[in-house]
Amino acid sequence: MAIALLLTSSMHALAAEEELTSQEKVGIGLMHALKNEKKEAWAYLLPEAKDGNVDAMFHLGQLLIKSPEYEGHLKKAAQFFEAAAKRGHKGAAAMLENVRRQLAVQEGGSVPTIGGKSALPTPEDRAAAERFYREYQQRNARFNSLDGDTEPKVVVNVFVSGELDFADQVASMEPVIKGRYPEAVGFKYFMVLDQRTWKPGKNSPPDKEPKNLIGFEPDWNGESAVKMGVRRTPSIVLTTTDGKKIAVTGPNLLNTELARIME
Repeated sequence: MAIALLLTSSMHALAAEEELTSQEKVGIGLMHALKNEKKEAWAYLLPEAKDGNVDAMFHLGQLLIKSPEYEGHLKKAAQFFEAAAKRGHKGAAAMLENVRRQLAVQEGGSVPTIGGKSALPTPEDRAAAERFYREYQQRNARFNSLDGDTEPKVVVNVFVSGELDFADQVASMEPVIKGRYPEAVGFKYFMVLDQRTWKPGKNSPPDKEPKNLIGFEPDWNGESAVKMGVRRTPSIVLTTTDGKKIAVTGPNLLNTELARIME
């Protein structure tokens, strides 16, 4: 009886896996990458990359950049970025140039120059690249729930430090809210991490995964949270295009606050 139940459970799990779309698999792979679960992330992302999913190629490149334990990790990252860039992925094209600069330093043993000046990216260059990537995510990334070309009037910013049930509760409300306010509301999820104590695989979120397809943007030392006035997690802060920041005490009041703003 126990064996039969186990086989049935396995069959259901396989069926559920087969029903996932390519982007949903990429989203799960990215979740594992954010939790530093590299083998699991690779297992989800590589098959999708082989099938031509440019987002999977991009995230594999990002994963390899952060994996110096693998020999030739930068060269392999460049290969994934180049493949995605050739298919029109602008974020990959930007990262490819950055990786190539790093490889030039490694292989040449000196800092590349242009006209006698350093050709390495300045802090301003890096900030611009990060802004570009955030904007790309907001326009196209499924896991960040900001997938339209139009800037939303309101962004629901969810901050947690491991409270996945709280984030899940907000995510479960997304379809209804987006149906009510098409393209007017976006969602972002932040995982607040303390850089002083965080260690890969040690201080990651709980072993369970979110019920909903959520990807968390790491908020190191709560920098984004502080800018939005967050003093504790979990918290919700609404930001509007005119610069307002509105704290919401809980998911149960989210609909009420959005209705007030949209009046």
